[in-house]
Amino acid sequence: MKIQFYPSATMLLFSFLLSINISTAGSLTPPTGSTPATGTTDFNSFYSGSFIDLTGVQSAGGAGLLAPNVAGYNFRLHASSGAVNCGIGIEPFTGETALVYGFTQSGLTNLTALEISSNDGKFFDLHSLDITIDGLSSGTSKDVQLVGYRSGSPIPGAVLVKAVTAASNGGVLVNFDVTANTNFTGVDMFRVETDGSYTISGAIGVDNINAVNFRGLLPITLISYNAAVENNTAVLNWRMVSELNSSNFVIEKSSDGINFTVIGSVVSKADFIGVAENVFIDEHPFYGNNYYRIKLIDVMEEERYLGVRKLTFAYKSNVTVFPNPVSGSSITLQTGDAKNVKQLYTITDMAGNTVGNGAVTNYLQPIDVSRIISGVYMLHLTNGTNIKFQKQ
Repeated sequence: MKIQFYPSATMLLFSFLLSINISTAGSLTPPTGSTPATGTTDFNSFYSGSFIDLTGVQSAGGAGLLAPNVAGYNFRLHASSGAVNCGIGIEPFTGETALVYGFTQSGLTNLTALEISSNDGKFFDLHSLDITIDGLSSGTSKDVQLVGYRSGSPIPGAVLVKAVTAASNGGVLVNFDVTANTNFTGVDMFRVETDGSYTISGAIGVDNINAVNFRGLLPITLISYNAAVENNTAVLNWRMVSELNSSNFVIEKSSDGINFTVIGSVVSKADFIGVAENVFIDEHPFYGNNYYRIKLIDVMEEERYLGVRKLTFAYKSNVTVFPNPVSGSSITLQTGDAKNVKQLYTITDMAGNTVGNGAVTNYLQPIDVSRIISGVYMLHLTNGTNIKFQKQ
């Protein structure tokens, strides 16, 4: 039995929906397609004058009501908690061409979204589609949102909002064209939903889905990863083929190649397809050996390392102690600049016996020598620097 959306009051529509048993109307065998077609998909070929029932009338609570593999797309209707008397079908309820729509026969059920994804989970670039709604909680026209998703999360910026007039008030299909919005590139799902200021207790329908470039999870391939010393900083540069499924890069550093600590991160170009260039600069390398590794975190929060690179920074020739010789109770270690801090020092006599130790926390570091006797000593830094001084 065909559903006709009358251009009269919305309550007349509800009365009509409640008066029929949609689960017995038309075919219960969903029209199927192996994969979505590149370009525009309409649903005219499935409609031959009778309502096509894709789900039967049932609850749409929880995970929603699913109509899978319809012309290569999965359609899922989301509704309020405890939603009943819902369904998904195909027919021209706007008086135009046939379209897929989710509906409710219960005036107490609010529809929240009609969700569309590729039946094989592929990513694609959404260009446009036509949208209609009916059963508004107030007024005759409301703002409808088209939202792009990736891996279950809305994509920042992948939103288009347009006013749509209710079908029962003479509304027709409204074209949502997002061709110019690159945030709809590489989506794996999109939703048609309210903007939150009203509810829908009738239907949400779509037609003429225009999508291209269907693809699976693109491999995230490392092309190159280089590290170089530039102006006494460490410059890391790495190039990737497609960062579509990546989330961010975490940069870690070590002085021994074993114990690494996080020193920063770079947000991936998750919406970029092609060769992506990334740069990270460590402005405070250790003097001596620096080991850098980059950890890639993908959209599934899985991790993998891109490799380790080693850079060596020469010690400052002006690392020294003063006064030398020293007759007082302390000497000052001058490390050259702040980059030599976080070193440890050890003082030994000429026989190699340790007579003092501590940490360098400032590039002008005072060191207590009041407890050592007169003689010649060596001050050793953990970066390999050795300085001889005399205590008088």
